[in-house]
Amino acid sequence: MLLTDIPTRFYDIDPFSHSLEVWPVYQNDAVELVNEISWGIRYQEISRPLVLLIDGFETTLKMGKQAQDSLVNILVNGPRALVRPLVTMRFEMALKLPQWLEFFGTSIYGCITNREAIENLACLPGAPLQDLLPGVEFCLRQQSEWLKFRLPGLTN
Repeated sequence: MLLTDIPTRFYDIDPFSHSLEVWPVYQNDAVELVNEISWGIRYQEISRPLVLLIDGFETTLKMGKQAQDSLVNILVNGPRALVRPLVTMRFEMALKLPQWLEFFGTSIYGCITNREAIENLACLPGAPLQDLLPGVEFCLRQQSEWLKFRLPGLTN
């Protein structure tokens, strides 16, 4: 399942071959979906693994207070209940939403060239974020080191 404010980005993905449902975040159905997933987590009703992709996390904050509470529950308790939230967020928004970053256990970083942003987001010195190929290379913090990786099949 994918929540996004720009569903047209994903129209060329065949939903049947990937089992991907795209939910525009600005529709009431998306709010109901978030609340339903949260309810399933709370009452242990999730019986099979579910990946919840959120493209542009900051847009979900326009969904209202109840949906925000449901998102907190999904981020905090989802992984233990077979729900894996995967979230994208532009670094500019991440800097404005530090209270939300606390809910994420693992952060994967893409290319960021703004040194001040790197210092504020990466909490561990030596993050090679400015050297990453945009959209192709990423890194994450593994204990006290940075692990750099590349998406398979991309050679930009």
